[in-house]
Amino acid sequence: MDFIFTFGNDSEKRLQNLKSVISYYKKRFPNTNIIVSETGDSKTHLGISDITHIFEKTTPPHSQSRTINNGVNHSTAKSVCICDSDSLTLEYENISTLAELIDSNEIDYGIPYTEYLDFPNFTDRGCTEPECICGLFLVNREKFIEAGGQDESYEGWGGEDDERHYRLIRKGLRFFRIDGTVFHLEHPPQQDKSYYAKRNNQKMKHDISNPDKAQKNSLI
Repeated sequence: MDFIFTFGNDSEKRLQNLKSVISYYKKRFPNTNIIVSETGDSKTHLGISDITHIFEKTTPPHSQSRTINNGVNHSTAKSVCICDSDSLTLEYENISTLAELIDSNEIDYGIPYTEYLDFPNFTDRGCTEPECICGLFLVNREKFIEAGGQDESYEGWGGEDDERHYRLIRKGLRFFRIDGTVFHLEHPPQQDKSYYAKRNNQKMKHDISNPDKAQKNSLI
């Protein structure tokens, strides 16, 4: 398994979160390859040893889908754990369980939590199983690519996780979920978050109801 951490450096707090998240997982998965996939105006100096840091120069708005696809392209592992730079799972052993199930061909796609809380206030982010699908997931890398990966027509905040989830299920990827809790580390919101959230939510509902539409992606 490879870890892929997605990153766009729009604030000092987001950079601090990334470093905290990587430190957390490195201690618990010391022999696992870590890929940081960054997009933005310029490559950030992370100062973290024993990781792979890839970068693509892009212009706003941020594309989370692009950072995911870039990381997936770089990886050669059978299973990948794709993690937002602000998400920590309390039951980290769930990640190992899902990776083992993917590597043994028992499942293709998994989510290691059912509860998603804002930290440090411990407030529910409004995600109720099975709808909460953002922040962290594991997938068979080749089957993810075959299914179209992340749709890069989603820009700014929101929508891309829901579209991906329902598309993977519709395309027959075997899905499994484990009870657990993920903490979302606080940071300033993305620029124009409300605008993109509304637009992407409308687009996501349209895309889910039109399953034959083509995905925009940079996968190889």
